[in-house]
Amino acid sequence: MKSGLGLGRLARQNGFDSVFIQTSKRRSFYMDAIAKALGFRQYYGKEDMPPLLAYPDPDGAAFGWDYEGFMKLGQCLNAFASPFLAVFFSGTTHLPFPELPPPFDNYPSGAPAFADMLKYADYSLGVFMEQAATQPWFKDTVFIITADHDFSAQGNPKAYPDDYRVPLLIYSPGNIAPGLHKSLTSHLDILPTLIELAGWRCRAAAIGRNVFAGPAAERLAFTADKDLTGLLSADAWVRLSGDKIIGASAASDEERAALAGKLLAYVHVVNRLVNENRWNPPENIAP
Repeated sequence: MKSGLGLGRLARQNGFDSVFIQTSKRRSFYMDAIAKALGFRQYYGKEDMPPLLAYPDPDGAAFGWDYEGFMKLGQCLNAFASPFLAVFFSGTTHLPFPELPPPFDNYPSGAPAFADMLKYADYSLGVFMEQAATQPWFKDTVFIITADHDFSAQGNPKAYPDDYRVPLLIYSPGNIAPGLHKSLTSHLDILPTLIELAGWRCRAAAIGRNVFAGPAAERLAFTADKDLTGLLSADAWVRLSGDKIIGASAASDEERAALAGKLLAYVHVVNRLVNENRWNPPENIAP
């Protein structure tokens, strides 16, 4: 049985090369297998990125070093002769925090804290962006920067849905005008947005919508955490455990039930299509 297209295969079908880089070890989170299943042509992990800075303990970063990861990313992008798709998964800001090299080793609290790691991560990203801006491919590249969760996941929970608020930056000077996009958006919107911005001609299964298209009032966002699912609209939200409502902001029972019903419909349809390997129709399957 053939697998669905995958992001890397979509890129290849549209003439794009591809690379997936994570700062963690190659097998961490089974990302090596995931990248291969998605069709990425190149994949790199911590073992492929020797230290470039004077770290107190080069092996002390459980999830790898961002600076080395970004330098590897730049090296790969500069080597591509065609348009490219690149995914970069950073890890230095994940606990446990390692000792940092100068000049980031001045910890007000006596030990590295999240704010210290963030300075190092920002510096690493900044060096990459400065170098990228000097390359010929920069003017045609769209950079999408986001996070998987906020720091509340480390024992400081916030009220739902604020604990799911993460940044999403879409940056392409000369192609996308600067501004603040206030419409409800989720990670599920990234794939259709990427397809539109890259100008790909393809069919791809997705629940989300292009971030820049459609009325804001019609947008939805989904959350999932183990057996808890949630659905947010422009003016209300509902959260379920299984099919039981455990929280909602809707004013009436009818509104809560309607939003819960819509969420369950999405969950059931997606689960069925995935379980039956029908998420992508046969004509979309890559050889």
